[in-house]
Amino acid sequence: MKLMNILLVDDDPLWLFNLRKRMPSAAKLFECRSSESAKRLIEKHDFDLAIIDLDIEGNLDGLELTKISSQRGIYSVILTSHEEEEVINQGYQVGAKDFLTKPLSDQSLENLLKRFDTFKNQNGQFKEISKRFITHNNEMKEIIQKLGNLKQSSKAVLIQGPSGTGKTYLAQIIHELTHAKDAPLVSLNCAQFNEMTIDSELFGHKKGSFTGAHENKVGLIKMAEGGTLFLDEIHGLSPKAQLKLLTALDQGIIYPVGAHKPEKVSFKIICATSENLEDLVKRGYFRKDLYFRIKTFILNLLGLKDRPEDILPLLYNEVEKQERKIFISPEAKDILLQYDWPGNVREVKDLVENWNIFGVGIVHKEDLPSKMTLKREALGTTLKGEEFPQEVFDLGLQAYMDQVRQEILLQTLDKFKGKQSEVARALKMSKSKISKEVSRMRENGL
Repeated sequence: MKLMNILLVDDDPLWLFNLRKRMPSAAKLFECRSSESAKRLIEKHDFDLAIIDLDIEGNLDGLELTKISSQRGIYSVILTSHEEEEVINQGYQVGAKDFLTKPLSDQSLENLLKRFDTFKNQNGQFKEISKRFITHNNEMKEIIQKLGNLKQSSKAVLIQGPSGTGKTYLAQIIHELTHAKDAPLVSLNCAQFNEMTIDSELFGHKKGSFTGAHENKVGLIKMAEGGTLFLDEIHGLSPKAQLKLLTALDQGIIYPVGAHKPEKVSFKIICATSENLEDLVKRGYFRKDLYFRIKTFILNLLGLKDRPEDILPLLYNEVEKQERKIFISPEAKDILLQYDWPGNVREVKDLVENWNIFGVGIVHKEDLPSKMTLKREALGTTLKGEEFPQEVFDLGLQAYMDQVRQEILLQTLDKFKGKQSEVARALKMSKSKISKEVSRMRENGL
């Protein structure tokens, strides 16, 4: 185990002595007998693990200390003789990762250290992935956190999200998490091939199996042997190819075009789509059995319009990659933050690349595409103060906007007969956000 800092907090010197003897040798130990001294140490040092007595100085003082400790990112463990459910609940609510009772057996301590080691590895992965997949959005951070569960896993992964949100990039990260460095990653955009050519691309073909098949061809599935097959825009796969892919996943065999004998295959599959596969299944455009086979682990990426806090960090990240330094003026920033970014992360990259190509040093309003500025100018010409509805002033801006938003959502739900997936597509919102809005309205009796 790597060198780490461990904080032990207990007002009983015998318990401290007992814990100290059983801690890993590759650890630097800090001991405290009071909450105040523990708080000072937490402020002064970076701890990896803290084992805190719940009843230090009485009155469950360990709960407050655990809250402070967990907020600093420390793996916090409560040690106590209490077994009441309410106390246990409070412990986990304030951020405890473990809640163990005294006396602490050697096996319990060993299991605790194993759980901590797993947590530390996953947390390290989270930080590493966060450097590559930039986001400040809580929903997106949860997705990155989930990736730690995929390490060395052969589970099928389905990545859903609007075009340009980084699905291909995320698939590459998942591949690196789950395979050795020399394992192949083979990619195919299913929407770029028709029904006649997709079979040959995926499964290969035998010489003479069709006009133009002058020699044997190895398919992408076979090329992905021992690695990952990434199928982007999986909704574009033909019905015939869907069935053959299902056979490959369930039975581990493929039939190249023109072949009479099966070939064994073993690969991990990652699929991505900008469409609602569940809706396509209901409409009969996508096989239900294949859908359930590829959605073992689902990751839903949000578009930039649903995570505006990521716009500037992504822009600056792209700027930093360029050799030339670029400054974005406050006026340009304001416009960029108001823009919907239909092309998402891909559009961000293209914009910064254009600034670099055309030698832009300071980004002014004039350096932005007209589609960004015209929309804002049109908004400015239509919203004249004397033309505002009186309700804006009666209710206040926020309440009025909430009312308008609610009315638009109700009318759109009525238009599409309550089908949230179609409402989400029409209003260019994520389905999860529509679902939350509907739930909130139901709670309010609407």
